Amino acid sequence: MASWSRIATRSRVPLGFLFAAGYLWLAKPSWPLIGAGAAVVAAGVAVRAGASGHIRKNAELATTGPYAYVRNPLYLGSILIAIGFIVAARSWWIGLGALLMFLAIYLPVIQAEEDYLRSAFAGYAEYAKHVSRFLPRLTAWRAGSALIKPRPTLTAIILLAGTALPQGKPAPAAPPQKSTPPPAAVATAVKTPILAPPGPTYRPSLDQTLVYAGQWRVFPAGTGTLKIEQAGKELRVLGSADASGAIGLLYHVHDRFESFLDPASFCSHNTSRSMEEGFRRVNMNITFDYQRGKAILDQKNLKKNETRHTENEIPNCVTDVISGIYYAGTLPLEAGKTYSFPVNDGGKTVAVELHVEAREQIKTPAGTFKTIRVQPDAPREVFKDKPKMWIWYSDDAARIPVQIRVRMAWGMMTFTLSRVDKK
Repeated sequence: MASWSRIATRSRVPLGFLFAAGYLWLAKPSWPLIGAGAAVVAAGVAVRAGASGHIRKNAELATTGPYAYVRNPLYLGSILIAIGFIVAARSWWIGLGALLMFLAIYLPVIQAEEDYLRSAFAGYAEYAKHVSRFLPRLTAWRAGSALIKPRPTLTAIILLAGTALPQGKPAPAAPPQKSTPPPAAVATAVKTPILAPPGPTYRPSLDQTLVYAGQWRVFPAGTGTLKIEQAGKELRVLGSADASGAIGLLYHVHDRFESFLDPASFCSHNTSRSMEEGFRRVNMNITFDYQRGKAILDQKNLKKNETRHTENEIPNCVTDVISGIYYAGTLPLEAGKTYSFPVNDGGKTVAVELHVEAREQIKTPAGTFKTIRVQPDAPREVFKDKPKMWIWYSDDAARIPVQIRVRMAWGMMTFTLSRVDKK
């Protein structure tokens, strides 16, 4: 079953395109049925949009909002959307094909995902006893003490979130802490990597705002910005993210990021975020106290009015997920080599390996760049269905990220440099 679920996961997208081709061939729509189907599709979109704001994949078990009534509201929304299209098509063959595809492809994927949730969250078994897979409850289920959070570790997708994001004023950060410069550089993968200081040839592009255009598959998804600037004796990295277009209508994103770091060692002092994603509203601040060897995380969920304070051990120098994008560009980046460095996102410090793949010429709306393509990689135990990510850095002293691409189960996201705004 496990092997078939993996096959189903990989094949559902191409099979979806084949099904769409068959749909166009067999559909015999009529205006009354198109209207009825559109109403069902709209209901499915609304269910998915409502559920998206309550899920934090691999971070906590979602039991609020639509998840308090049904275990799989995202899939339920997709089922309603499919039913709407079947109604509009006025074809029994399309209905039969959709049913077979659900039973052979989607149901095994759902079962595999539930097996993972059962192993990752201690509260899932109790939750599943009271909340049905697809049939909504009449009353909301209260999680009580059944909500269990997994180990707080950095994932590749979080690394993306701190990478190719859009414009706006960042949330203020707490006063930074002093850091201790790290010892000599260590490249290639090691068990306990250290943060090597930038080489003498690195010249950050200060006071320039890098503006990115985001695209999911073939659809515009939003915009993003990155900026590094001098802030007294420190460097400050600013980032933001905003969804737009049809993607923005389905899933609201308005995120702001800020990090402070030591310009000589690139040790992070502090990082803060203000996140609006779906219905989720969260403010987060992480202070790196090198004298105590602790990463101090303070987080507030503005919707639930909940706060969280945790402290985790760190080595004598780490980078965060925002500054880490710039730090990776300071490395020699010799083709065929792998570099390893510690990254902390408020939880356990993890070693991110940076595989240098090749040199390429990339054409973007901002111009044509000679680039170095790298692939960041976090430990496999950090992320179950680990996505693949690539960053193209300009092959010059500035090493600006020109393009970022992430391949996940739900499709390819690409962020391409569209322009450079100077101060």
